[in-house]
Amino acid sequence: MELLCDNFKVLIDDITGAPVELISLNDPYKMNWIRNDYPWGTVIGIDTQQVETTDSGVCVRGANEDKTLGVTVKRYVENEKYRETYIFENLSDSAPVLLNDTVGIVFPYNDLFDKKENMLHTRCNSHIWCADDICNIQSVKLDGQSPYLIQRASLGSFSGYGLLCDACAALYGSFDRGSIVLYPQERVLECGESASFAFEFYFSDKRESISYISADRYSGFIGDKFSISIDWYEKIESLSAEVCGERIEFQLDGNKATTSLSFNSVGEKTVKFQLNGKKTFICLNVLDSIENILECRVRFITEKQQYEGEDQRLNGAYLIYDRETDSLYYNKGFADHNCARERLSMGALVAASLVRKYDPKVVASLKKHRLFLEREILDVNTGLVKDGIDSSRMRLYNFPWVSTYYLEWYRFSKDTECLKIAARVLHKYYELGGAGQESPCIEAFEILEHLKNEGLDAEYEQLKKEFISHADSIYERRTKSTSSEVACANGMMNLMSTFLAQAYLITGDKKYLTHIDDLLKISESFYDKQPDYRMFGIALRCWDMYWFGKKKSYGDTYPQWLSALTAQMYHFCDSAMGTDHSCLIRENLLGNCCVYFPDGFAACGYLYPKRITVFSSKPDYINPYRPTGVWQGKRFDEFANDQDWALYYAAKYLSAQ
Repeated sequence: MELLCDNFKVLIDDITGAPVELISLNDPYKMNWIRNDYPWGTVIGIDTQQVETTDSGVCVRGANEDKTLGVTVKRYVENEKYRETYIFENLSDSAPVLLNDTVGIVFPYNDLFDKKENMLHTRCNSHIWCADDICNIQSVKLDGQSPYLIQRASLGSFSGYGLLCDACAALYGSFDRGSIVLYPQERVLECGESASFAFEFYFSDKRESISYISADRYSGFIGDKFSISIDWYEKIESLSAEVCGERIEFQLDGNKATTSLSFNSVGEKTVKFQLNGKKTFICLNVLDSIENILECRVRFITEKQQYEGEDQRLNGAYLIYDRETDSLYYNKGFADHNCARERLSMGALVAASLVRKYDPKVVASLKKHRLFLEREILDVNTGLVKDGIDSSRMRLYNFPWVSTYYLEWYRFSKDTECLKIAARVLHKYYELGGAGQESPCIEAFEILEHLKNEGLDAEYEQLKKEFISHADSIYERRTKSTSSEVACANGMMNLMSTFLAQAYLITGDKKYLTHIDDLLKISESFYDKQPDYRMFGIALRCWDMYWFGKKKSYGDTYPQWLSALTAQMYHFCDSAMGTDHSCLIRENLLGNCCVYFPDGFAACGYLYPKRITVFSSKPDYINPYRPTGVWQGKRFDEFANDQDWALYYAAKYLSAQ
C-alpha cells in the first residue's frame, strides 16, 4: 500500500503492515529514510497477529505472549501528514498491567554508515529530544541539505529512549548506531484501560526547534544569568515551573513566556515545567571556573594517574584511572587502554596548565612523564611514534598528539628544542602519509607561528609546505574524507574545515574557503540544539565508550571529547570567514566539561540513552567488536581515559573569546 502526502510517500508492506519506504518526492536522490534490517514501528514484546487495510491506511493488531497487553497500531494520512497511533490496552479481566520500558516503539532510521556510493545523500543522523510529554526526532541527511524529516509526538508521555542494534549489521559500531526505541512513561493500566501514543511525520525545508523551550546558555558558572524562553504552539493558559525545589515566575505574552535564573552552587539544574497540562523539562549545568577545573584535574592526574610501580617500562606513564576500584588500569593488549594513544592528552593538559600557573610539583611529574615517553614511545631523533610499549603498529593518529605535547612543553619552558621536536613529529607524520587523512590535534597553525617568531626559518618553511599540501589534498577531495577506522563522523568533517580555514589564514588564498560551506553542512548534520547541556551543539557519537569505557558499551555518547572539534572548527572558520559562532563554541566546550568531577576525576563520556540492546539476527554469527547484551545508560563511565583533550581545547578557546 502506498500512502501519499503533500511532498512525500510512505510504502506499507501488505503482510506486516509496517512502512518499508519513506521518501521525499523533492529529493533528487530519493533517499529511503527507513533502514531495511528491522521492521519500523515494532513494539518490543508484542507479536503482530492481524493486519487490516482501512480507507486511510492500515491497522495492525497484536498482543504480548500471555495476552494481557494488546497493541493497536494505526498508520494513515491526515492533513497532508503521515501519522501513526499506538494504543496499548489491558486485555486482562482480573489484573492491572504495568506499562513501562519493558516495551518500546522502534524507529529504524537510515543511519547505517556502510560506505555505500552517495552515502552522504542517502544516510541520516537522527536527533532526539525525549522529555516526558515533549518527544521529537529531527533527522538530517549526512550532506546537511534539506529536506529534513520531523517526527513529533502529538500524544503520550515518554520516559526516554534507547537503542536496538544488530551485531550483524556492521563489523564496527562506528558504522551503525542502531534503531531508536522510544519508551512510554511508566503507568499502570487497569482492566480495560488503554494508553495512546501518537506521532506525526513531515518534511521541512528548514531545521526546526526540537523543543518549545530554550535557554540562551545551558552551561555556565556561578552567578551567570540563564535566560529561559518558551515559544509554545498555542496560547499559554497555565504555566508553572520549578528548579531545585524553588518556584519560578515568568513574564507571559500569549504563547510566549520568559524568565531568567542564576545559581550559587555547581551541578546539574533540571528545570521542570507544567504547560497547559503538559509536563516537560530542560537541563542546565553550573560549572566551577575553567581555572579551578584545570587545577583540580591536573592535581588528580599527577597524584593519582601516574604510574610509579615495579614495572620500570611503565614508570612515569599517565594511565587510565578506574573510579570503581580507586586504582590505575592498564591493558597492553587492548590499544585504547594502553599507556599511549589518547592517554597522551593528560601530558598535554598538564603541560598546558603550567603556562597558566607554574607549580614545581607538577613540573616534576611532567618530567617523569617525558622520560617515559622518550624511552618507550617516541624516537626524538626521527619523530617516529609507537602505538604503545613494544608495539610495531603504525597509527598516524598518534603523531599529532605527541607533537602537541611538545608544543605545550615549549610554551611553558620556552625551550626551542621542544618546539623542534613538535615540528619533527609532524614532519614524520606527513612523510608517512598524514596528508591523506584527517587526524585530531594537529596544531601546525600554532607551531608555525612559534617557529617563525623563533627565527627557525628552515623548520617553518618545511612544515608550512607540508601543511599546505595537506590542505590541498582536502581541497581536491572536497567532501570525501578518508579514514580506516570510521565511515563518516563529525570529527573528520570538522577537521577538514579547520585545516582549510587555517590554510587561508596562512596563505590568504581564498580558494581554500570555497568548499567550507559544504563541509560545514555535513558537520552540522551531526548535532542539534536540544535543551540539555550534554547535547546542545555536541555531536552524536555512538562507539567511543566501547573502545574507551570500562563497560565497553555502544550507544549515544553525549559528550565525548572529539565533539569539541566542532568548537575548534568554528573558532578558525569565524577567523577566516568573519562569521560568529561564539555562543555555540561556548556551549560546546562547556558542555564537554561536564565530565570533570569536583575532585578532579574525569569520565571518558556520558552514555545518554536509557538502555542499549545488542542482539544477533544470526545466532551463529559472533562479532568480535560488537558483543551482544544489554547496557544501562544515563551514566558517566567509570574510566578516566581519553577525555582530556576537551579541557585542553576549552582552556585554549574560551580564553580566546
